[in-house]
This record gives sequence, structure tokens and C-alpha cells, in this order.
Amino acid sequence: MWVCNATAALPPDCDLRQLARIEALVLLCSVVLALLVFLGSSRRYSGSAMVRFILWGAFAVSYPLAAYTIGLMQSTPMHHELFLVWSCFFLFVLASSDTITAYSLADVKSPGIILLNRGLQVIYVTVLLQYYSNVLSAKLKLFVFGVWLVSLGKIALSALSYRQALQSDGLQRDNQLITDYMINQTESSHGGAEDPNTNTNTNPDPMLLRRRCGNFPLAESGLPKTRNLVLNRLLEQGSTRAFQVIEVELGFLYDLFYTRYPFVCHAVTTTLPHLAMCAIMVTVGVLTLLSPALRHYHPTHHRSIMLYDINLDVVLTMAIIVLVIVLEAYQFVAVLFSDWQKVKVLCRYVLWPSSLQNNPFIEVLLGVLCYCGSGKYWTRKMRQYSIIRHAILGHPVKDWLSGVTRGWLDNLMFNSGKTRSAKLSGDLQNALASPLKKSGGVLSDGAAGGGGDQQRRHREIAMSLSRYCAYLVSSAPDLLPDHQYTTQTIAEAVLLDLRRCLHGCTSNEAAVLKLQDTAKLAIRTPSTSAPDSIHVLGVRLAEDLMKIGEAKRWEVLADFWAELMLFVTPADNAMAHVEHLTMGGELITHLWALLTHAGIVQRPSHATQSQSV
Repeated sequence: MWVCNATAALPPDCDLRQLARIEALVLLCSVVLALLVFLGSSRRYSGSAMVRFILWGAFAVSYPLAAYTIGLMQSTPMHHELFLVWSCFFLFVLASSDTITAYSLADVKSPGIILLNRGLQVIYVTVLLQYYSNVLSAKLKLFVFGVWLVSLGKIALSALSYRQALQSDGLQRDNQLITDYMINQTESSHGGAEDPNTNTNTNPDPMLLRRRCGNFPLAESGLPKTRNLVLNRLLEQGSTRAFQVIEVELGFLYDLFYTRYPFVCHAVTTTLPHLAMCAIMVTVGVLTLLSPALRHYHPTHHRSIMLYDINLDVVLTMAIIVLVIVLEAYQFVAVLFSDWQKVKVLCRYVLWPSSLQNNPFIEVLLGVLCYCGSGKYWTRKMRQYSIIRHAILGHPVKDWLSGVTRGWLDNLMFNSGKTRSAKLSGDLQNALASPLKKSGGVLSDGAAGGGGDQQRRHREIAMSLSRYCAYLVSSAPDLLPDHQYTTQTIAEAVLLDLRRCLHGCTSNEAAVLKLQDTAKLAIRTPSTSAPDSIHVLGVRLAEDLMKIGEAKRWEVLADFWAELMLFVTPADNAMAHVEHLTMGGELITHLWALLTHAGIVQRPSHATQSQSV
């Protein structure tokens, strides 16, 4: 609006209107690229659908918008000296905005396309640099040329680090070597008796999830010491500690798959050149911002947009430079204090001579490095879904769009309307770990009950886990062991049947009364041609449970849902868990990783399950 007011008195053919359009596009591009940096690095611990939607839009329009804006600068007949400053700083922001994270696995698998897009941007800016080299002041020309060189250096480092990672064949080669080694160790251990308590290692194997995501066989999954690692070592330190360890490991897994250029998470490459580039760019940005040539800039070949005696061209230029400084400082800190950087530094530290290891200054630096870090890796919440609430309040248009888009639009926008969140408490973590320790790693479907007298705690556990399982069925069936199509078909059929039964109900209380009346009618007039519907069976089960004392009832339900949660977790769907890491994380993913370290990679057969029950 202020751009329109500033140019309203100008003739229709005035160049300032074109300048205002270019400045608006530059400002829009800056906002989009800032969103890529800040939202891209925070989405793994944010389950907000709005964050995912904004980030998806920013990834989709960033390169086309940048190409159009720079092309418009080059094609306009106006000779604006600051075009070159904007485009060079803009090129650097573009080269830095998505270095740390990618939106999807497809972006990581096709880095050549990203490098090609950046190469085209370099060509555009180079043309502008030659086009405006004679009209730009000497001091600004020096700063602009420095930014252009640093941009080229950052793009070249990204390409070089990716090539080094490819030459090392990091994932495939290392995974295959470790797989062959574990197969050999497993075959060797079969030759003699082995005490499962001889394993003194208390830390999970960091390569285990990598191998499972690469579909490599886990030969050690059947060894007693593998199960002993989790049951008698990790869980002995407390369920909270166990979940913290798994949380950090999944953070490494997220970085491994969603880092667009692998200089952060590959040992073959070092982060020092990239940190140096960030420091140089911040220095150049500050010097440009403080330069009298920019602060007292006066155009020589054109007019500027003025608003209350303020040159908006200079204001926009300073805003872009400040944005570059903030983004580079943010990424500098993010890389410097990342978990991967800590691992690299500590691995080098243990190889140093003892004189350096005992240096107090070095120890202080390591302490600061280890203390500062990511802190939060996922939402630590469970999404909650109530099928009765959805059947009453469901919107036909949203459900139709969800079916047409195969759930994509539903997952992106509508799930927040029909799901809520519950905090993952320490009591719930203990409830999930307890049956695993008691059964010795033998999973069951929750047919047996347990002991306890904490009614409120049991009620919260049962309600949270049951609604979380309902959420998995309705919105994340790919994380469950059965085929996604089968799960979705059953869930849709149950929801449709329940909607017909609850037609006209406007509250949960009315829905419960309607279900009870339907169940009583089904009991009085049993049908011999068709079985009872699922909601009738549910009401009958509820009536049986009501015959039990309230404390015992919630105890049985809490134990049932905890054991059922563990029972449905093992599945060969590693990449589905990887994809959900970008949506705030899921509790079932943490359980899947924990059970994988315990050697539980598939559900037990019916015979084994019957024996355990």
C-alpha cells in the first residue's frame, strides 16, 4: 500500500512504477527465503499443519520467483545501480537458504537439479554484474564483487561436499560392510554358548537404524545380547532416559536423510570451510551496511522512490543485507552446535595428544559445545483422534477432498481440525516400557492384565493411547504393520457405518445414548444373516467392562493399550517412519526404533503369541 501511495502521483509510463514492482518482488523473495531457513530447520519439532503448508509453498515458489525477479532486473530499460546489490545478496541468500534442510526425500535424491538452478542464477547475476559495472560506485562495486565471489564459493563447496560423499558411498558401503561383519559375528557365536549378560555396552548401535532403512538384514536381531542391551541395560536407566537416547538417535537419522548437502553429517567432509564462508559473509555484510557509499547513496541515472524524505531503495537494500547477516549467523550457530559437529569434534579430540586433552581451555570449549545444542527433536506429543467426535462433527466437503487427494490434503490441512494432542508424560513412558521389561521382549496383543492402584494415571494412559491408536488408523496407516489400503478401507467403513447410526446426534452424550439404544436393539432382535457392526460390539464390550470395579477397569485398559501399542509397532516400514520425521515426529516411530535395538523387527507368530498369553 505504501508503494502505491509513493508512486500514485507519477505518470503511467514512469520507470518508478516498474521499480516499485521489482522492489515488491525482491521483498517477497526475501520473506520466502527467510521462511525456508527458519521453518525448514524447525519443522521436525513442530506438528503444525500451517507450518508444513507454508514451507511447502516456499519450497515450490522460491526458485521460479527468484529467476523471474532477477530476469526482470536485467530486462528493464532502467539503469538502477542497486539492482546489482540486490541480486548479489539475493544470490547468496538463495545459495544458503536450503543448504541445511530439504523438504522431501526427492529433493535429497536430486541435488543435480538444485545445483543447475543455482548455476542459472549465477549466470543471471553475472550478466547483471557486467551490465552495471560502469554505473556502480567503486566502493559498492568492491562489496558486490566480494558477495558474488563468496556465493560462488558456497555453491562450489556444496557441490564438492556432495561429490565427496558420493565417492565415499557412505550409506551403501558402510551399511554393507557392517552387515557382513554382523553376519559373520552371528555365525561365529553359534559355535559356542554365549552369556547374554556379557554385553557391557549400554549404548544403541547408531548404524542399526541406517541399515534397517537401507533394507539390510539385521543378523544380530536374534541374539540374546541384542535384547539384553535394551531390556537390562538401557531401560534399567529409566524409561525417560531410554526415550531421550532414541530421540537423539532419530535426530541424527533426520539429518542424515533430510540434509540437502551432506557436509554436515558425513565424516569425509569438514564443516570448517562452510563456517568460514558464513563468517566472511557476515563480515562483508556488516561492512557494506556501514559503508558511507550505501548510507549516503544518491542515484545518478534515475529517480528513487521517496517516502517522507526517506529513500526506500536504500531502506530495502539495508533490509536485505540485515536479512543476509541474520540468516548467516543463524546457520553458523546451527552448524557449529549441531550434534554432528559435536561428534566430529569429540572424535578428533580423543586422537589428540594427552597434553591437549588435559588443557583446561580445551575442556571449557568442549563443555560449551556440548552444552549448547538442539534441545528439542520432536513435539513430544501424541495426536488424539475420536471417531465419535469425527462422526458427529465431520464435514462432508473435507472428507470428499480427503478421498480425492488420497489423504494428502487431509494430512496437510484438515487433520488439525479433527485431532488434538496429548503430552507424552513420564507415566505414559513407564507404561510403555513396563510390559516390554516384564515380558522379556515377547510381545502380546494385550489380552492379559496387570497390577496397580493408580486410577487416575491408568485412566489417562488408556485414554491417550486408545485415541493415539485411532489417530494412527485414520491419519497415519502407513506406520502400522498391515497394508495401508486395508487399514484405510476398514477405517472408512467403520466411520460411514457410525455416521449412519449417529445421524442427528449433536453431542458426545447423545451419541453414547444412541449407541447404547442401538446395541440393546441388536441384542433383542439378533440377526442370523449378518454379524453385529463394530460399534455394537464396542457397546457390548463397554457393558462388560462396566461390571468390573472402576480402578481395576482402568488398570486393565491401560495395560491392554500399552501392550497393543508395542504389538503393532514392529513392521517393515522404515521409510514411512523417516517421512513422518518431518511432521513433528510420532511416538510409534520412537517405539519402532527402541524395539529395533532390542532385536524385535517383526510381530510374533500366532503360535508364539498364544504361548506368551
